[in-house]
Amino acid sequence: MFKGKLIYYSLSASFIIFALSFAYYLLVVTPNKQKAEREFETNKINVELQHKSQQEQLKQQNLENCLAQAHESYINSWNANCPNGTPGCNLSNNVSSVLDQDYKDDQELCIKKYK
Repeated sequence: MFKGKLIYYSLSASFIIFALSFAYYLLVVTPNKQKAEREFETNKINVELQHKSQQEQLKQQNLENCLAQAHESYINSWNANCPNGTPGCNLSNNVSSVLDQDYKDDQELCIKKYK
């Protein structure tokens, strides 16, 4: 009889331990795991957004640099075509049209490259 009660109490204790372990897993471990996964995903998205923002800023800076270089090249070409090396002179329509078109082409190239 004593042996039967011992088995009964052992099985009951085992079941209680199993039930408490399962409840602990469901109530503590699972939510913490889900929270950690959400935090990981949030951090991953934030890093991706930050990286994308940095890329956009770099693209914008490259565009501005390219446009500034195109303008500088235009001014230098204009001044190189001035008689007697006088900067900012009036050029013939033919020469100024070519330089203007080259400048416009350079600007469009910058926009295509960096937009």
